[in-house]
Amino acid sequence: MKNKKLEIYGGAKIKVSFIELFSEYVSPEYKVSKTLSDKEIESAIILNEGDGLAGYPSQDVFYYLVQPEIQKLKVPAADCLLNVHYYLCLLYTSDAADE
Repeated sequence: MKNKKLEIYGGAKIKVSFIELFSEYVSPEYKVSKTLSDKEIESAIILNEGDGLAGYPSQDVFYYLVQPEIQKLKVPAADCLLNVHYYLCLLYTSDAADE
């Protein structure tokens, strides 16, 4: 028997698009801080020190440290949204043609 490739449609296809986009970032092996040294993290804590509790960094430190990783997702996320939009348009036009 030949190896058949399963083709998916509708919402499942859209869900797979998002899963593929973020798969690298949800794996247990992914570490957002892998490119940061302890010195960089310490500098970020000092730079973004706020009026919070002593020993607990402010949320600004978190945002400051993850912002570069978030920026890396902008273009792939926009591409994914464009592909999903295109696919939804195809579904709509094929459904409208069937009527």
